[in-house]
Amino acid sequence: MNIDISSLDIFCDLEPIEDSKTEFKCKHCSNIISYALAETGLPQIPCAVKLSRDIDVKDIKYIRLSMFTRIKNFLKALWSHLTTGAKRTSLEERQNRLAICTDCEYYDGVACTQCGCPITRHQQFVSKLDWKDQKCPVGKW
Repeated sequence: MNIDISSLDIFCDLEPIEDSKTEFKCKHCSNIISYALAETGLPQIPCAVKLSRDIDVKDIKYIRLSMFTRIKNFLKALWSHLTTGAKRTSLEERQNRLAICTDCEYYDGVACTQCGCPITRHQQFVSKLDWKDQKCPVGKW
């Protein structure tokens, strides 16, 4: 599983040093770097001050829920689905939900990292995408 560390706020915020075209200083840790190719973009350098803070787990883009939590969430959704009549979505609605999920920041390529639901067009009967009574855990559908 890939974790997108570029989405975390752990890198130096570099700004140019006065009267210099190649030296940059971090606003937080005062780290000074010399970098001649600034027009191609500055490198990402870990900031000592930012790294000393606790990183909130929700800031990490891809975190897979535990198997226990995924099973618990699935059984809860299944119970709700069955007790409300087990109605299914239309093919169009399912495709809309699938498109929203695959473009979502909480989709890790296999499942939703918020509820653990598998996101695939092939598992119609074991997916919240196909169950009319179900909602996205972050309210996107």
